[in-house]
Amino acid sequence: MNQTRVFLLFAWLMVATLLYMEWNKEKEAANAPAPVAAATTGNAVPAAIPTAPASTTPNATTTIPGAPISTTATASGSEPVTVTTDVLRLTLDGGRVRSAELLRYPVDAKSGEAGNIQLFDPTPAHYFEAQSGWVSSSGPAPDHLAAFILLRDGVFNAKLRKYEADGDPWQPEWVCFYFINDAAAPSFVVDVSGYYEIKRRALACYRSQFARATGTAETRLNSPGFNQLIESRDAQFGALAGVRYAEGVVTTEPVVRDGLLK
Repeated sequence: MNQTRVFLLFAWLMVATLLYMEWNKEKEAANAPAPVAAATTGNAVPAAIPTAPASTTPNATTTIPGAPISTTATASGSEPVTVTTDVLRLTLDGGRVRSAELLRYPVDAKSGEAGNIQLFDPTPAHYFEAQSGWVSSSGPAPDHLAAFILLRDGVFNAKLRKYEADGDPWQPEWVCFYFINDAAAPSFVVDVSGYYEIKRRALACYRSQFARATGTAETRLNSPGFNQLIESRDAQFGALAGVRYAEGVVTTEPVVRDGLLK
């Protein structure tokens, strides 16, 4: 799947989530209790209590220019909602995507053959459920700590024999973490002096992050001194190891060696 299709997929996920949130607001407003008229005193006849209008089941078609979307929902809030467009069919349950299917996806570019591609399958044999938002661990925006928690849970679940997933149980030998733009005491370093020019060229490929475009705000990543920050850290790790440049690596478990001698 190329980058354009991945972007379109996530765009439709966002649209589907927004539609579901708006449908929830309308449903809650329809089910809100009607105000009760105050009763009069004395011998007057108490005012009649107005009855709440019967709630209707949302079953409407919401049209977005260029991308018609049909949304079908049931009256119960616990029931899933299905959103279908010309290229995607989603089943949402609260903030989760229970199933996703690409419609008329080009299977063979030469012949033009197209078919439906199942992304998330709710059947017990191939159960997979996705959350429609990457939740942050400490703030409103997703962060790298949230990514670590996803990785940690995935490594733990991968080794469980009773965990329902395709393939056999598997456990990695160990998990290593590298530095992005911070520095701390590494568990060990790797000499990368002979490959550092390749790293410079690789970082230069991400212009959207490291080069400030006209009219955009300055961030830590696109500031002029960011590359100097990275290289000075790698040079410091290298100096500690007696080489020109080194990458620091952190592990959550002790590094075992065969002996004291190198």
